[in-house]
Amino acid sequence: MAGSVLSISKGAMFQAMDHVLATPPPGQTLTQWYRHLRQQLIDGQDSLSAVAAQVGAIHGNADVAHVQDEALGENRGFWPTIHGKEQTLREGFIAAYDMALSRPTTRPIVAFWSVVAEPDVFEVLVTGSPNQVTLFWVTTEPPGWGSCVGHVEEEMHLVAPRSRVERLRGRFTGSTKPVARVAGADENPSRQAGDLRILHLRGD
Repeated sequence: MAGSVLSISKGAMFQAMDHVLATPPPGQTLTQWYRHLRQQLIDGQDSLSAVAAQVGAIHGNADVAHVQDEALGENRGFWPTIHGKEQTLREGFIAAYDMALSRPTTRPIVAFWSVVAEPDVFEVLVTGSPNQVTLFWVTTEPPGWGSCVGHVEEEMHLVAPRSRVERLRGRFTGSTKPVARVAGADENPSRQAGDLRILHLRGD
């Protein structure tokens, strides 16, 4: 994975994507579902935003425009100098399907977005474990990302020293900042865990 990692997130779109990838249509197995999705990407007749809308990973014109123009747009959007973004993401998902289908029992795919501190990065990392395949969409920090405006509570918790957690909380521009809890303090009896804090993350 290129560069030092600034953030790993799973906002609303990635949560929806995970649901789609874990839920085959009625009458289909996970294997059949992944083979269908893989073939749809290989055929290439529809854009990725159209495919995502068809399967329910994104909803409405605003989400389609966000993916099509801001994330994947050529010569525009978040990364206008990086070319072939849609093809990179398409091939990344094909690689994830190949890995998921490579064992007798198809493994579910989960996806995350990782932001790194290096210029001109747009790539996909696919990694496997015995129980799942994980896809990381890895990009350079997009414009405006540092404001941490998030409205979706993610199933992710950051465990870090208090100073690091407070710096992150300070970057939220919304009226309600996420609350950090003291590691071990909620247990009975409470447990000492030094200066560590636990922050429930938010994404878009």
